[in-house]
Amino acid sequence: MTEWEKTLQHGDLSLRTILRLGRSEHVLALVLASLANSLLLFNRASLASRAGSSVGVDVLASALVQEGLLAILVLGIVVSSLSKFGWRWQYVLACFLFTGYGGLQMAGTFVSMLELVPALQSKGIGPQDYLGSSYMIALGSAVCYLLSILLLRRAYGRLLRVKTAAQAIPAEFL
Repeated sequence: MTEWEKTLQHGDLSLRTILRLGRSEHVLALVLASLANSLLLFNRASLASRAGSSVGVDVLASALVQEGLLAILVLGIVVSSLSKFGWRWQYVLACFLFTGYGGLQMAGTFVSMLELVPALQSKGIGPQDYLGSSYMIALGSAVCYLLSILLLRRAYGRLLRVKTAAQAIPAEFL
């Protein structure tokens, strides 16, 4: 019997229990979203260095800012799961903000990689030298992003089951 099934059976909805229920999904979603952004950022830095542009420090600063914002958004997801009333809307909105921000950053980074194509061509570097690997990295990044969304959906399902079952149990049994 898993931990969330035991919680469902006993009706224990303490703060500690709610935090434990989605902990692994929330942490993994953050790690996967961070990996998705980092893959694209470092690929962009690699292409920029081949094009003769110096963005190394800019990429590191950008990565740190993005990771910080993603961590704050995951913290918002966790806090929204602790709410007693209206938690569903808060949780969904927090997840939407997290996935929206992550997707927007990935799209922006990918477009900035494509903007380097003319600079690379002017240096005599053809698309066959970098385009295949860039697309594979972008595909890996998209898979990480999709997995983070699925993990958040899984955490929502678990919270929904436990909180709905706890509401159905009379107060004298809790």
